[in-house]
Amino acid sequence: YGMPPQGYGSAPGYGGGNPGHGMGMGFGGPPGGRPQRQEPVLGAEDLERIFKTIHVAGIRGLRGQPGIQPGEEITEEDLAAFFGNDGEVIGVRINGPHCWVEFAEAAGANSAIAKDGTESGGHLLRISQSKTPIRTNGYAKGRAVQLAAIAASAEAA
Repeated sequence: YGMPPQGYGSAPGYGGGNPGHGMGMGFGGPPGGRPQRQEPVLGAEDLERIFKTIHVAGIRGLRGQPGIQPGEEITEEDLAAFFGNDGEVIGVRINGPHCWVEFAEAAGANSAIAKDGTESGGHLLRISQSKTPIRTNGYAKGRAVQLAAIAASAEAA
């Protein structure tokens, strides 16, 4: 028994003939057969935006969550108003029970992170530094409308 004759090596991924391929690797993939998730490549602008973005969990009633009655949901505008005390909010994204808030300056994000573990309106806030920038959000469009209204009122005055 031992090693197979010359030219009859083991198939890739089944040990033996291929260095770096051990037992249990299937057809050369990771254990369990699931493909590796590739992380997106972040540019300098993305990294800067991450420093200005927070991740918030622990808020019940976010828009889109099951069991929330219309009119009782918390919207991007509500979150922008709440975190507006920490700094100028330029973007908000809600995805299920999580949301992300982007500030104009990193100081706003740092101030908001200091609220981690506090309770507000019956919600135990879990706030941390985001690991990704906001790619899409509904509040940015609302912010553009607000800025246009501010500029129009300043010109009228």
